[in-house]
Amino acid sequence: MKTIHRMLTRRRESRKPLIENNNQHTEHGCDRSCYGYDNPWAAQNTFNTAKKHPWRDDDTANPFLPEPGDDHSQKAAPLCFPQPPADLDQNLQQHLDNVEETVLAELVRLRPLPAAFHRQMFDHLHGLLLHISSSKNSLLLMRWVLHTYVSQEDMGRPDGRLFSEWEAKAKDKLLANVKTEVRDSLDRILQGERCRGLCDTEEDYIGLYVDTIQCTAAIPREAQKISSELCEAVQEVCFQELLRFVKRYAAQQAEVLGAEMEHPQTIHYLKTLKTCKELKQHVHSHGGDIKASLLKEIVAVLEDIEDFTLKFLMDIVTDIAERHFKDYFKADNRWGSLSADLEKHFPKLSYVQDEQKAVMYDAYQIIAQTYLRYLIQSSRNKLRRYWRQDVGPRVADDADKLHNTISRLAPGVQHFMLLKRVSAVLDCRSTDAVKLDVASIQKNCFRESEDVDLLYDLLRWKGLSKRRVREVLDALPGCPSTPSSSLWSCGFSSCCC
Repeated sequence: MKTIHRMLTRRRESRKPLIENNNQHTEHGCDRSCYGYDNPWAAQNTFNTAKKHPWRDDDTANPFLPEPGDDHSQKAAPLCFPQPPADLDQNLQQHLDNVEETVLAELVRLRPLPAAFHRQMFDHLHGLLLHISSSKNSLLLMRWVLHTYVSQEDMGRPDGRLFSEWEAKAKDKLLANVKTEVRDSLDRILQGERCRGLCDTEEDYIGLYVDTIQCTAAIPREAQKISSELCEAVQEVCFQELLRFVKRYAAQQAEVLGAEMEHPQTIHYLKTLKTCKELKQHVHSHGGDIKASLLKEIVAVLEDIEDFTLKFLMDIVTDIAERHFKDYFKADNRWGSLSADLEKHFPKLSYVQDEQKAVMYDAYQIIAQTYLRYLIQSSRNKLRRYWRQDVGPRVADDADKLHNTISRLAPGVQHFMLLKRVSAVLDCRSTDAVKLDVASIQKNCFRESEDVDLLYDLLRWKGLSKRRVREVLDALPGCPSTPSSSLWSCGFSSCCC
């Protein structure tokens, strides 16, 4: 009993600072002390009430008073819970403090508490649920019931059925609030991304995935403080909303990035790849207890976004390479214009290095293959006159220049050896050595079956007879000696003169 008196005294003494502290952290009806702008807990949905409080209808019986005939009704009748404030969402903690003080005072008078008291308490808690409109307050109320009310041994154990019924309704209300808040926040994030035209800073570059992850991780983290089971249920709802978000993001990016192709800003494409990578990592690291089908669907959408974004980027690179090489072999043109064009499109920024390095290796391959295609459409004799040197050494020099250009944009990028091998093929006089170089090109530099046509065309452009070309190609594993379509069949021999 002394313990109860001490608890009651502490509760009374603490009321004033609690209220003052609560007011200090409230600005324009919102608790600003803990959460960021895009966090769904940052903006509380203010509970709009009529002038006449819905729980103060004089014509309606008080639902928190015991019914006639209840056990201990005479003892419990004097008990009166504090009336919930009209703005319950803003003052829930203060109201729960008042309820706790009332309960502690009742413990001084009645010990143990009668069953009628617990029924009144759960009636009151059900009423609070009806008027809570945020996940933050849903969790606050659930924690209070579990850690303050139910866990107090001095209060006696309430009927298990009463608690189970209330807990189920509280969970349903929480999940409904989570769905609404997370969806609204993700919609605002996506709308903000659409309206954000520039990507000039690292904050712009990482902001989308940071905000999205914070939005879907904050409430599950708080739910974990109550129970792992509740955390899993909340996480499931958040991931369902994340799936809806990434589907809308996919449609938005396909439209926005496609529209940029005429005047592309490649950092937007790199940002999209970064966002998808980080969201996939978030799903894999926090989705251990989520249905596998939901996780797979989210990841599949993100990978689709990565695929079409990379295709857009490679189309940009192909356009750059073709603009450069269509004139490069027609005179003694210099390599510098290609380097300048690539550096203009792919900025040297520290925070894009990971994505740019992955993208630039694919770009490296496209540029080298485009070089080869335009090379073998040119006249070797004219190239000797333009370049004032043999073709093989010039191709080797260009291979070094290309690697240096790509390395400046993506330090540490893997060396793509196609043009070095082409140079070796052009300079080599031994059929056996040519076979080795061509085999290396097929194994390490070509990924598509149609690329084999380039080998046939390269060997004919070198000046090998059809018989020797067949001999070289027959030595390749799984490679037909007759190509499916070839520049040679379209009058290719004129390029060698």
